[in-house]
Amino acid sequence: MLELRAEQKTIYKLFSELDNYFLIPDYQRPYSWRIDECETLWEDIQNFIFPNGVLKNFDSAEDVYFLGTIVTFKNSNKETEVIDGQQRLTTLMLLLRAFYSKYKNMIKVIQGDPAVDNTYISLSKCIWKSDVFGNIDKNSLKINLDSTDDYNKNELTTILKEGKIPDTNISNYANNYKFFVNKINEFANKFANFFSHLPIRILHNCVLLPISTKNQEDALQIFSTLNDRGKPLSDSDIFKSQLYKYFLSINQKKPFLEDWENLTKICKKIFDKTRNDPTDEIFIRYMHCVRAKNNIKTNSVEGLRKFYEKWGNVKYELLKNKATFEDLKALVNFWNDIYDQNSERFSNDVLKQLFILNFAPNNMWTFIVSVYFMSNKNDKELLDNNKFELFLKKIVAFVLATEFVYPGVSNLKTPLFNEMVEIKKHKEITFKDYLFSEDDIRSSMEKFNASNNKKMTKAILSWWVYNSNNNQEIQELLNTSEFYDIEHIFPKSKLKFDILKNPENVDSLGNKSLLERSINNVAANFNFQNKRLCYLGKIKPNKATKIVDLLNMANDPKFANLTDFTDNEINERTELIINNFVKHLKDLNLIKIN
Repeated sequence: MLELRAEQKTIYKLFSELDNYFLIPDYQRPYSWRIDECETLWEDIQNFIFPNGVLKNFDSAEDVYFLGTIVTFKNSNKETEVIDGQQRLTTLMLLLRAFYSKYKNMIKVIQGDPAVDNTYISLSKCIWKSDVFGNIDKNSLKINLDSTDDYNKNELTTILKEGKIPDTNISNYANNYKFFVNKINEFANKFANFFSHLPIRILHNCVLLPISTKNQEDALQIFSTLNDRGKPLSDSDIFKSQLYKYFLSINQKKPFLEDWENLTKICKKIFDKTRNDPTDEIFIRYMHCVRAKNNIKTNSVEGLRKFYEKWGNVKYELLKNKATFEDLKALVNFWNDIYDQNSERFSNDVLKQLFILNFAPNNMWTFIVSVYFMSNKNDKELLDNNKFELFLKKIVAFVLATEFVYPGVSNLKTPLFNEMVEIKKHKEITFKDYLFSEDDIRSSMEKFNASNNKKMTKAILSWWVYNSNNNQEIQELLNTSEFYDIEHIFPKSKLKFDILKNPENVDSLGNKSLLERSINNVAANFNFQNKRLCYLGKIKPNKATKIVDLLNMANDPKFANLTDFTDNEINERTELIINNFVKHLKDLNLIKIN
């Protein structure tokens, strides 16, 4: 049963209590508040304390400003370990230290003023530990950063202990502390007569809701439902704390934190930047590996946090062992090498298939590829490139064919989840229960509107890039770091001249190709004769395309005198693409045999 204590406390009471000593653990996010957040906090507090700028409008007995919740638990060292609210706590401590510095200077000038002396003592008790007699120990701060990053830890400690920082420091700690120092001085100069009310009202009328639990598990349960000043908590924050707890128990805290930092850095680099936390993605992909290993084929996939929480006989059991973290590191390194097109790890033929999948209309393929890697990697965490290439060819063909005939991610789930289980049994994928009808494929591709805003358009065109050479020049690997646009060989801008008998042909597959953006920006509205010159690099930017299909067309004598790409050329090319794709499916045994 969840046990907790929650009692609203003023800033002064929270920080000055003898047994309150806050530890910001290693697994917490780095301090991320910037001047914008501090300015919002300062303005909110100032408007609260001096309503409409009038001192007497404030009722010190009744008025309260709520700053949010703090979730903590007492760890094995009897320290108050902060699970949620570290950004807020750290910022408030920087604010109190800035006030302390101001009052330290004021005492030198204004001697014997009880208001100044008492405020100075109150601030001291919030920043440093004191004994039962009120004696301050300036070697023991009320907040401590337990971090492997000695630079940040030492900088925060120096600011809080000494109240000064080198001019060269540009960290969030330094910037925010300087911001508060400047704001306090500005306020004191502008409102000298009632400046003394500002820190007192902050200490005694600004409140927080500390929620303390008996253990980390309970604290995490609360933590998982709260936000830190509008910043949603990610699943991987929860998972990190569980892994951290495990590695702490086996005395491997430091190597874990170093590995975790590297893992999160890679995730930020290679995964979707729109996620609250890109690190969640590697846990999603690993979740599908666990599902496959345990023969789970159902389409219903649990939420990420719920899956890891409930998997096993005890809460978060999956995250309480070293093997899981080793798997996660191996998996993220695998995807990092894909992102980097690592030719030392993957053959060019493998990388070509991955290039195509990069444009797939959904990310289901990433799950089955993750399962394949985890099931087939050797002791050096490498795959057999020949086997991997064949596997990827089938995945590419099946994903594209499914999107043509049965569009939508839901139609991929059942066959892919079934095959993931087979992969874990070290069987080859066959999709034998989900083969396609040749007529369905042809009909769907003929009707397909290859508009530029469809992901599928770029996916099938990227497939065509590597499958269109008819035993001529081999297409070299394209660089994923380069931008490729979709080229209208017959330009859309010329439709108004009625050159095409069937205007819909402008968005037919046969009228489209991938093309480097730098070349497409020039060639876009040209007629075919000038496009040929652009493809060959004879018109600025004087750079020939690397798309062999376009180079072959530009050099083909039958196109030499063709002013415009017309319906005939478009229809012929569309049929060529369809025929080649159908043949490809047959070669991979993905077409039903009548």
